[in-house]
Amino acid sequence: MKKKIQLILIILLNISILHSQNYWEYFYRNNSANNDYDESIANLEEINNGDIITVGLRFDKNEVINSIIRLHLGQSGEVYREENYSIDSLETSLRWIFYDTKSEIFTIIGSAHYEDTINHFKRGYFLITRWNKDLNLLRDTIFPLEPIGENYYLWYFSGNYTENGNYLIHCKYNKNYKDVRFGNIEMSLLINKKGEIIKKYVLKDNVFTGQHCSIVEDNKRNGYMVIGSTTYMLDSNFVVKDSILALNTDKYINLNHTTVRMFAPDTLLLTARINDFHRGLAFLTFDSEYINYVKSVDLTTKEGNPIEVLLVHRAMDYQDSSIIYVVSQDNHFSYFTVSKVNSILEPYWIKYCSENDTLTHYLYSMVATKDSGCIVAGTRARIPPVDGKSLKYGAWMQKFDSDGNTVSTTELAPNAWSITVYPNPSSGEFSINIEGKAQNTKLELYDMQGRVVKRFTGLIQGKNRLDMYDIPHGIYVWQLSRAGKILGTGKWVKE
Repeated sequence: MKKKIQLILIILLNISILHSQNYWEYFYRNNSANNDYDESIANLEEINNGDIITVGLRFDKNEVINSIIRLHLGQSGEVYREENYSIDSLETSLRWIFYDTKSEIFTIIGSAHYEDTINHFKRGYFLITRWNKDLNLLRDTIFPLEPIGENYYLWYFSGNYTENGNYLIHCKYNKNYKDVRFGNIEMSLLINKKGEIIKKYVLKDNVFTGQHCSIVEDNKRNGYMVIGSTTYMLDSNFVVKDSILALNTDKYINLNHTTVRMFAPDTLLLTARINDFHRGLAFLTFDSEYINYVKSVDLTTKEGNPIEVLLVHRAMDYQDSSIIYVVSQDNHFSYFTVSKVNSILEPYWIKYCSENDTLTHYLYSMVATKDSGCIVAGTRARIPPVDGKSLKYGAWMQKFDSDGNTVSTTELAPNAWSITVYPNPSSGEFSINIEGKAQNTKLELYDMQGRVVKRFTGLIQGKNRLDMYDIPHGIYVWQLSRAGKILGTGKWVKE
C-alpha cells in the first residue's frame, strides 16, 4: 500500500506589510513612449465580495474618448482584471454603474458618438452594456438620440435605484457639443435588471433646469421626480404631470452637480448650494405644490473662514443612513474634502486632503463601503506641468476609514502562507488547507498536457474539501493563485 504523502508549501511573498504605510490607493498613468492618452475614473461600485468595479475614460491626444472597465481587490485597490471597451468606429464613454447583487451582473450606462471631422458634427447614441462578474460582455444595447439624424452630444448622467432594484437614469444632451451649457435636452429612463428600457421620457427645448439634475422614485405619489431648479413630477408612465418651482431654489439647488437620494417617504437628501458659493447637504420636504427647505449642513467653512468648493459628479453616498459621506472639490483643485455626517446632518468630521502638496486631484465619484468607510475616485495630475507641457492625468482612487484616515492596504497574502494538499495520492478526495486569507483565490488543476481540467473559486481560509472523483487516473499539477499571482503549486496523483 502506497504511503500517503503530505505536501506542505511555505511561500514567502516579497510584499509590503501593513505597518509600512503602503496606503490603499490606486493610480495608473500611461507611461508609454508616446504618452498619447490620459485617464480618469468616471464611476465605481462595491460588489458582493468587497471588491471594486470602476469604469474609466481614456482621452487620446485628439480628444477621442474610449472606455476601460476594471475589477480591483477590495483590500488593496490592485487591478486583477480589466477590459478595454469600444464599439466599431464609435467613441464610447461609460459613466454609471448599476450592480445586481443577486445575479452579480453589471449594467453600465454611457454614450457612444460618431464624429465627422470634415462636416464637424457629432452624432450621439445612448448606450447600455452588460457584463458578468468575470468581465465577460453579455450584451450591448444602443439607440440614437432623438430626433434621429440630428447632431447631438450626450454629456451628463445621474442614476438611482428604485425600491424594487430597477435603475433610473437622467441624462442631458444638446446640439453644440463644444459648449454644453446651451440647448439642453433632457431624457429620463427606467431600466430593469435585465438591462431593458421599460420607460423613456424626452423633454425637448426645455426651460433651464440647472446644468445637472437627478431623478428619484416617488412612491408616495406613484411616480418619479426630476430634481433641478425646476422640479418635474412624472407619473408612473413617465408622463409629466406637474412641475414645481422649488422654494428659494437658487439658495439650495447646486447647479453644477446634484446628487439626490430619497431619504424618507416625503424627504429628499441632496447635495446643495448654501449661501452663494458654499456647498453641503440639505433635507427637503415636498407636497403637491412646492419643495420646502428643511435643514442643511455647510461643509465649506474651515477654521471659521468660508472656502469655495465644488460638489462632484456623484458626491454623496451611504450604506447606513446614520453614516453619510460627502466629497467636495476646492474651486481651484488644490485640495479636496471628505466629510462624514449623521442622519440629522450633524458632522462627525471634515477632512481636508492633499493640501499644499505637488499633486492635483480631480474628483468625479465616490462610494460608501460596507466596512463603514468610503472610496473617492477621479484623476490625479502633477503640478505644475513638466517642461511647460500640458498636464497628464492618471486614473486614481483612494480609500478612507470611518475616522477619515487613509487606509493601509491589507496584504495580498500574509508574509508566510502555509498551503497543505492532502491526501496525496488519493482516489478522488482532494483537500487544500489554506493558512492565510483566501479571498479571491483560484485553484486550477492541470493535466500533464497543460490543459485545465478543474477550476475552483470561492475558497475559504482553512480546509477546502474538493471533489476530483470524475477525472481520469493520473498525475496532475495544482496551482493556487490570486489576481494573476501564483501563491502555490505542486503535483497531485489520482490513484
